[in-house]
Amino acid sequence: MAAATRPEPWIAISSDNLTGLTELNERTLLASIKERYARDLAYTDVGDILVAVNPFRSLPFYDKRWAAAYSLPDVSGRAPHIFKVAARAYNSLVQAKRDQVCVISGESGAGKTESAKFVIRQVRSDASH
Repeated sequence: MAAATRPEPWIAISSDNLTGLTELNERTLLASIKERYARDLAYTDVGDILVAVNPFRSLPFYDKRWAAAYSLPDVSGRAPHIFKVAARAYNSLVQAKRDQVCVISGESGAGKTESAKFVIRQVRSDASH
């Protein structure tokens, strides 16, 4: 089921976090990410790490409805998304009153700049509320 066809696509499902796999290794990790990518699920959690795969096309994951779904004090029950990373960092900043860091890495063309823009946009939005 593609993310866009979920009634509330930002609600987490069991396959969203790969730490739940019986066997987690390079083969199962890549197979899971490939299968999720085929269903237009560009984001996958592996514990506290967000794996993002550049879809090289526009997906409906970045509109105001999605941003609002991740503008909550507790986003732990939300599906993997760059907005979730931003919300967790902002919420930790406010609650712990300590600096937060989001590391965005990848190869050229992987979408690092776009991801950074989404993080900044979400943090700015959360901070304005």
